[in-house]
Amino acid sequence: MTIMAKKQGSAEGLTTKIAEHFQAVNYEAVPPQAIRATKHLLFDTLVVAIAGRDEAAVVEGRDVILANGGTEESRLWGSQVRVPAMSAAFVNGVAAAALDFDSVHEAGTVHSDIVVAPAVLALAEARGSSGKEVLTALALGDDLASRLGMSTREHSGWFYTSLHGGFAAAAASAKLIGLNAEGIRNAIGIMLSRTGGTQQPAREKAQTKRLQSAFAAQDGVFAALLAEKGVAAPSAPLEGEFGLYSMYEAGDPDVVLNQLGQRFENIETTFKAYPSCACNHAVICAMLEIVKDQDLKAEDVASIELVVTPYINRLVGAPFSPGSNPQVAAQFNMRYSVAAVLLNGQFGINEIKPGVVLDPRAAELANHMSVVVDENRTGEFGPVKITITCQDSHKITVNANTIPGRPDKPLTEAELITKGNMCLPGKNGAALFAAISEMEMHQSIEMLLDKIQLG
Repeated sequence: MTIMAKKQGSAEGLTTKIAEHFQAVNYEAVPPQAIRATKHLLFDTLVVAIAGRDEAAVVEGRDVILANGGTEESRLWGSQVRVPAMSAAFVNGVAAAALDFDSVHEAGTVHSDIVVAPAVLALAEARGSSGKEVLTALALGDDLASRLGMSTREHSGWFYTSLHGGFAAAAASAKLIGLNAEGIRNAIGIMLSRTGGTQQPAREKAQTKRLQSAFAAQDGVFAALLAEKGVAAPSAPLEGEFGLYSMYEAGDPDVVLNQLGQRFENIETTFKAYPSCACNHAVICAMLEIVKDQDLKAEDVASIELVVTPYINRLVGAPFSPGSNPQVAAQFNMRYSVAAVLLNGQFGINEIKPGVVLDPRAAELANHMSVVVDENRTGEFGPVKITITCQDSHKITVNANTIPGRPDKPLTEAELITKGNMCLPGKNGAALFAAISEMEMHQSIEMLLDKIQLG
């Protein structure tokens, strides 16, 4: 019996309840803690997008969009180039995902803001929305994406970020442009016909991993604009007989509705300290501490064993092979993560540059590592047991489960600004952070986007 069969009563009218909630909530109704988290998420998303704007798949996607032209509504972040709002959502979405440096809601396994923020900001610029309106839409969208992710826990191979993020982007976009509950519900319903995205690109280390969330952002804008024109859609796209829960993954609607409007899940988001799949972060953090505390060098290591959960193994446990996409291969490989720390003593943007990834020493080190799957370990980002056998035969064993940036170990504002300076060519993280901190005081977001101009 599926979860949906058990929860049929609470599932009835789920989409309508979400739409009514979105219509009812205004800026003043969002808790201050959630507003603060929204600002931090927006800052984080913008800076990693600027850092990723010239990476593979971003450049090609931008070229295609520019070649097709259209109404100049919304800018491509970091420039004065304007394209249709849907197109801006796509290009900015690819850039935000490119370095895998974006935030993640661990319980929902969703990178909500690389979908919701590009969609909302594109429409906000096109429509002249205020800072308060933008913050409200972002908070609602991130909350919904996370709740939907938490409600489906089978991990059958769908990419939750695009699967759930698209619905959230559609609802947030519809909210931003002032649609009523029926319009918001229609936007969510329209999105059902566009939703998708799987873990296959991550499995194959393909550049389309960066595109899936961007497609969801673009389609979220499209769905809202169609709903604004009066296009009618299914009223039960999430809970219906052939809706999300029935056709994609069984889900628990009570998780979506629990404390809806009282508790915003964006406060539980993890801000990444490293530009890599979150499944690698516990290991990267542990290896950085080992290298620092024990002065461990690559030449000191004879072999390394990593005991991981099935979910971690699926995404980052394969043997390391740079292939034709070395950057993506590095971001989704635990063995490379360990090798990079041993070779460089750090793990930043430099460590995922193709020239660094292709260092033959990295592949040689990775080939001396083994990954063992422990079926009794159920975490998505940890724990991982690391056993290092040194050349002198002594062993170092660590159970890695600490991830910097998690809600229990959050990045400070100073650390977020430092990350921003790492990502922004002008090193103006403090200025951008300050602009976002006072967003609610402004009647448009032009001044915010001006802070990230690159020329």
